[in-house]
Amino acid sequence: RRKAAERGASVEFSHGMSFKLPFPDKHFDTVLSSLFFHHLTADAKQRTLAEILRVLKPGGCLHVADWGAAQDPVMRAAFLLIQLTDGFGTTQDNVRGRLPAMMEQAGFKGVLVDGRFRTMLGTMEIVRAEKRSRRDVLEKLFEYKASANDELLTALKQLDRDVPATEIALRTLSHMFIVDRIFAAHMNRTGHAYESANAGAAPVLEELSEEIRASDRALVAYVSKLDDDRLAERIAFTFTDGEPGRMSREEMLMHLVVHGGYHRGQVAWMMTLEGATPAPDGFTSYLHKAEPTARRRMPQMSVAAAAVAPLARPMQDNQGSAEPKQAQSRIQVLTERLRAGVANGIQIEKSVRFDLKEAGCIFIGDGHVTNENRPADLSLTISIDDLRAIGQGKLSPMGAATTGRLRVSDMGLALSLQKKLKALFANTV
Repeated sequence: RRKAAERGASVEFSHGMSFKLPFPDKHFDTVLSSLFFHHLTADAKQRTLAEILRVLKPGGCLHVADWGAAQDPVMRAAFLLIQLTDGFGTTQDNVRGRLPAMMEQAGFKGVLVDGRFRTMLGTMEIVRAEKRSRRDVLEKLFEYKASANDELLTALKQLDRDVPATEIALRTLSHMFIVDRIFAAHMNRTGHAYESANAGAAPVLEELSEEIRASDRALVAYVSKLDDDRLAERIAFTFTDGEPGRMSREEMLMHLVVHGGYHRGQVAWMMTLEGATPAPDGFTSYLHKAEPTARRRMPQMSVAAAAVAPLARPMQDNQGSAEPKQAQSRIQVLTERLRAGVANGIQIEKSVRFDLKEAGCIFIGDGHVTNENRPADLSLTISIDDLRAIGQGKLSPMGAATTGRLRVSDMGLALSLQKKLKALFANTV
């Protein structure tokens, strides 16, 4: 407490026994222990490890810094002082290098000695371990599924209710929802009232959103209570077309994850064709956003958005209409900053032209940056507003390219110049 106060750090301290921690299940992303385990008996070590496993979230990590097996006779002799001070009984597991095996015995996975180094008092080891199981992976997948569905349902509000694409999108998501409920009934060995996997009429967005969100919450809760035996159990059922089926709970759950992702992709494509921006949907992005600490990363923009954000940033003061006069002023600011980047030594081997439509263009080549419309090795055509949307993460570069909102004259050349262009744009901040 004194050290925290001296540094002005906001730290919450709790007092308790290591084998009876005063925290709920799945509470922490990370647990760190420093020079603690060698004070515990073998039984207390195992009970403490079991308790740490309980309070860690699925995918969470345990990091332990403590005494380990001696590297040589000199280190073994040095450690005798610790044993004389702290006791031979509590330190024998450490000096024999048993701590990693004890972690595995407690149920941790991926146990790894991250480092081992010599000190004046013996050999120090840095050990890490993870909490994971078959259920844990599925639980993450269904939490991701719920998050992706929620964001897509929110994004669907952009569509005009009267356009055909809206009805198709709602019918597609309704089908996904019905399949979720049918297989939930199969897994619970209960009946269901669905005669088809498709609804007779297109649902209303607000009602469907409420049903899907409730279903997702129920599925996350259901998965969290499964053990490996129940996941492996095979269940006989009947498809809506009358054909017999037999799948394990794990297989059914994986089907729902894959099935939902497939249909979200369909709906996202429909939205893009209608000029709307679909919600981002990626499992890797979800993990790093949901668990930044466990993933050793703080929340940040995607690489694609970060690469173009400097281009968009000078434009963000003008959030209003995209009239040519406003666009022209934004182009001038960006052009001057790119000139400064080239003057500072950032050179691109090929010439590049940004065609920003009604706003004009920017040509980069031969050590010059100009607004003249010159021929170039690489041409990128995009509106200034779409460029801003990419920089803000509201429009994916791939989505812009596949729908024609971003046109690239030579994709291979664009990829080869990516690092140089990114460095040049970063200089415009």
